[in-house]
Amino acid sequence: MNAPVLLCLGWAVLATGFSGVALARLLRVRRGGSFTGVRSAQGLRGSMETSTLRSTEQSAAVLCAQPAGSRLHSEDVLAPRDEEPPTEDLRPQLAQHHLRLEEALAPRGEESPTDALWPQSTQSLLRPEDALAPRKEESPTEDLRSQSAQSHLRPEEALAPRSQDLPVESVRSQPAQSLLRPEEALTLRSQEVPVESPRTPPSVLLLRPVDAPTPRELENLALPIEYAGALEQVVVSPYRPRLAPGVRWLPSDPLTPNRKVGHLLYALETLPTEGRVVLSIDADVAVTGTLVEGLVSPLVRGAALSTAAPTPVDVRDGAGRAMAGLLRYTHHSFLALHAMSAGAKAVCGKALGLSPEAMESLKSLADHIGEDLELSKRLHARGLDVALSDAPAVVPLGDIGAWEVPLSRFTRWMRVLASHRPALYPTVPLLFTPTVPLVLLAALLGSPVLSLAVVSLVGVRALLALRLAVLGAPRAAGVRDASLGHALTDWLLGEMLLLTAFVISLGRQGMVTWRGRTYALLPGGRMVRVSPELTGGPG
Repeated sequence: MNAPVLLCLGWAVLATGFSGVALARLLRVRRGGSFTGVRSAQGLRGSMETSTLRSTEQSAAVLCAQPAGSRLHSEDVLAPRDEEPPTEDLRPQLAQHHLRLEEALAPRGEESPTDALWPQSTQSLLRPEDALAPRKEESPTEDLRSQSAQSHLRPEEALAPRSQDLPVESVRSQPAQSLLRPEEALTLRSQEVPVESPRTPPSVLLLRPVDAPTPRELENLALPIEYAGALEQVVVSPYRPRLAPGVRWLPSDPLTPNRKVGHLLYALETLPTEGRVVLSIDADVAVTGTLVEGLVSPLVRGAALSTAAPTPVDVRDGAGRAMAGLLRYTHHSFLALHAMSAGAKAVCGKALGLSPEAMESLKSLADHIGEDLELSKRLHARGLDVALSDAPAVVPLGDIGAWEVPLSRFTRWMRVLASHRPALYPTVPLLFTPTVPLVLLAALLGSPVLSLAVVSLVGVRALLALRLAVLGAPRAAGVRDASLGHALTDWLLGEMLLLTAFVISLGRQGMVTWRGRTYALLPGGRMVRVSPELTGGPG
């Protein structure tokens, strides 16, 4: 085996391992689950309530199996039972034998009062609900003397959760035939555990920065947003576009190199933000209430910045399929990038949730391109969290037309990446787009071992594309999305598009043309405009 084959084989193994790790991490993420590893408060409440209900039902089952006069301890109630309860006839016990009710209910490891239950008349029934009912206020220990033969304790009070430790009243015990009947204990399953009422969703200020909206973007701005809380949508642009009722326009014509950041800074200085969650979503995104909630929730849980993965839909031509394939089915999907990020998280600026810390950091990025990458890097350096929304940012594409549109966009991305993360720039052909070069090299070198390694790489990449297609599928009603089978072919189109953009970006390194003007890129993405005669545009 010669040196070229060995080099190509090592490349194939490295790329396959990289894809395998990404696939393994994404397999642990369920659709609609959190990518941040933070469970919602509602989810935690639900788990605690389920655990409490099961524990009380377990306690009831144990109480059913005990004689009225036998001694019952809390560890007997809470410990897992490996045997069936005894079924023999329960004989009357001596009056001195008593049931420690407070021990049956007290949490394990805590001391509880030891008041005894004294025998009562032979016809009375001990109903657990009165015995276990929560006490609203402390009362001194009392001996409850003989009760009438028909006195009852309701089951729902027996298994109600105790809100505080209180002295347990000494109740005279029932005779041997007074037992907690299993059928009474089972009726407790129908009792609802009180659940805390949901809080009102926070108020949202939704900013939509745009310079010259296209017809498709005007359609997106007119879409209704179903959000349970208060939401104000403000379009920030130099000229007033046609807007739907309820959408506000804020005139803005910034002079900063990054006009989007200039629009946002002006809006944040002009509009009240106190008590509101601030979101910034581009006009080419079709905003839904699900997306708004997905961006708001991480901020409420303490994240400094939230973002959403751009998800192109309504693809109608080859250029659009290549863009969708790259952003949805390859390692360049922000779902995969987020899962594989070792340091600062990958962020897409199309949809952002901004905390006060993020808004403060944004003030120094008006002369940066790739402000989303730099913002994530600065927040990460301060130990602040960047979260990915569970809901995608749906971007309707329609007819793209010329391939020049996606090529120019991703070529600019490659140059921005070289400015922001120079160490990651060489990994684009090595790890992100290796399939086509390795297929060609395997055919040229004719090595069976190398061919097998390349086949393995293609298989793992196809599985990764399918997993990303499932996780990133839009759940909004009325969205025209591609079938799952497109993931098996479009991921390869996406890799070819990114590889071509990378090759083009090798020329004119450190220069980028954006919005008709040419800028020199400094480390961190800072832009310095070059002389007007080099731009071909207005001076």
